[in-house]
Formats: sequence, C-alpha cells, structure tokens
Amino acid sequence: RRLAFDYCEDKRKKKESVSLEDLSNRVWERQPEDFLSFANSEKYQLASTFEPHRDVLRRLYRFSGKDKGLAISFDSELLGSRIHYKKDTEILTIQGLPKDLKADLDEKYGDPPTET
Repeated sequence: RRLAFDYCEDKRKKKESVSLEDLSNRVWERQPEDFLSFANSEKYQLASTFEPHRDVLRRLYRFSGKDKGLAISFDSELLGSRIHYKKDTEILTIQGLPKDLKADLDEKYGDPPTET
C-alpha cells in the first residue's frame, strides 16, 4: 500500500496522471497482470489513467475514523503489530502508546491501583 501511495503521491505532486499499467508494474513487479485484472474487474472498473487525489491516496495507507468525542488515525502497517482489531467484539487494542498520550494519561490518572 505504501509503495502505491508513494508512486501516486509523486505523480500528484508533478501534476501527472497515474497510469494503471505503470503503477501495476512498479508496485506488483512479480505479477503485475494480477493487479490489472483486479483493478479492471467488474467490481472496480478503474480507468487506465487517473488523476491522483491526496484524500483518496491517504486511504491507501491510513485507517481513520471519528465519532462523538473520539478520533483515531494510524498507518495500516501497524495493524497486526502494534494495533490489533477484534471484529466480533469491536475492540481495537493499541500497544506502545505515543509518548505524549501516555504522559497525559499518567499525569491525569497516575498509576492504576494494583489488584490484591
């Protein structure tokens, strides 16, 4: 995903169109025709060239969402390593909190009570 984003973002900055065939050859070097078949399938029907848009590109490598009082955003590469999702219970677990968030939480709540 990140390779696709980087390629498309470079094209966007240069104000160039993205060629689906070129993207496929660069990102899926071993089997570019598999991606082309996928992109041209009835479900997606991508054009052979397209103008890259930053907001759409960002979705290639980031998950984000917000609701009343909560906003979350993270790189998709973290899913399965630092971030774990349990679909059936709708639980998202974050391991290794950002230092500033941890500091804020520690300052506000201190050490949690230990169970005896």
